[in-house]
Amino acid sequence: MDWLKRFLSGRYGTDQLNIALIGVSITASFLVSFFRNPILTLVMNLPILVALWRMLSRNITKRQRENERFLQWGADLWAKHQIRKQHKKDRQLYFYMECPNCKQKLRLPRGKGKIHCTCPKCKAEFDRKT
Repeated sequence: MDWLKRFLSGRYGTDQLNIALIGVSITASFLVSFFRNPILTLVMNLPILVALWRMLSRNITKRQRENERFLQWGADLWAKHQIRKQHKKDRQLYFYMECPNCKQKLRLPRGKGKIHCTCPKCKAEFDRKT
């Protein structure tokens, strides 16, 4: 067992990205069971192989940066989901649009007719029917 300890010492191990890759592989294997296709089988095994390669890697700083980017991407995705959820909740009371000048998202009240708007970011003024 000493050879195994020596082999595994200094390796990266597991992190959130590896867990996500394994989850993707398990989900893909479930889907592949319905479609018997060798290409899909290869695609199913690819995430698990990448996760295994990351776990056994000795380049710890690079694997940590990859995991940080994955976590940042996940946080950005979650924030966008929360914004969409809030917009869906508010759609009866508010109308969302982009400023024609700077593309800033603006929230305007619904049912007020034609209103004069000023973008808080670029101070552009325009009229909009709500």
